[in-house]
Amino acid sequence: GALEKAIENGAPSDLFLSAGKKQMDDLEKAGEVAEGTRLDLLKNDLVLIAPSSSEAAKAVTSDKVTESEEPFKALTNADVRKIALGGDGVPVGSYSKEALEYLHLTEAVQPKVVYATDVRQVLAWVTSGDCDRGLVYATDAKTTKDVTVLAAAPTTSHRPVVYPAAVVKSAKEPELAKDFLTFLQSDAAQAVFA
Repeated sequence: GALEKAIENGAPSDLFLSAGKKQMDDLEKAGEVAEGTRLDLLKNDLVLIAPSSSEAAKAVTSDKVTESEEPFKALTNADVRKIALGGDGVPVGSYSKEALEYLHLTEAVQPKVVYATDVRQVLAWVTSGDCDRGLVYATDAKTTKDVTVLAAAPTTSHRPVVYPAAVVKSAKEPELAKDFLTFLQSDAAQAVFA
């Protein structure tokens, strides 16, 4: 959201990669996206994490992440005191809200929720043990051994997590930006993303 607003306010930018469609939609509606350059570059999953030292993490017997509602329903248990979620201004917060609503957990967990400014803060709070659970992207969970993925949110519980990209209409180097966007779609770049 902050990057979207910066571009709308004239911040110099040639290419915008967003963690959410809403921010790209807003830029497109504001006429800030170069016509014909927008695409969905990457996909991700929303996952529920716990500190690796927790009892819930110790009960996980496989590295394979699967969709499951049970670990989400356990958010209502008394041993889960704090749940970290992204705030309203960040895409992971929107996806998390949708998943909790779909699972009919919003009201039950609301007293336990603390809101972070971004997905990395959610991860940090769970990593440190300040929060017992958190919702992050699968790629963020993979960046540390200090958290364990308990489950992926059901794909039907939220909009698809996609990362759109587009050339900014006011780009100073639009052709170079288009070339770089093409490169980001290549097998070599996709391997790095993976």
